[in-house]
Amino acid sequence: MADAVKIPQTVEEAHQQGYATERKTLEEAQAIMRAGAIAGILRDGPHRDCSTLPPNHKCWEGDCDPSGWKEVLFCDGTQGCTIYAKVRCR
Repeated sequence: MADAVKIPQTVEEAHQQGYATERKTLEEAQAIMRAGAIAGILRDGPHRDCSTLPPNHKCWEGDCDPSGWKEVLFCDGTQGCTIYAKVRCR
């Protein structure tokens, strides 16, 4: 797929691609991930442990919704997987 949409792997990539990011509380981030899990839209399983990832790195990615968007979360460097962005996936 040559025209596949590149999902940002870091907060910096998200900003370079023109997406806004938003810091969520731990509870809000967990609710986003829980909703994704309930809907069966976890693309790469449960979120990755931010203690093993650099700050601003992608730690969770939902599935592409029918309108062509997906939710992603990035490590915040302190609390965990709490920096939110909604990105185009097709």
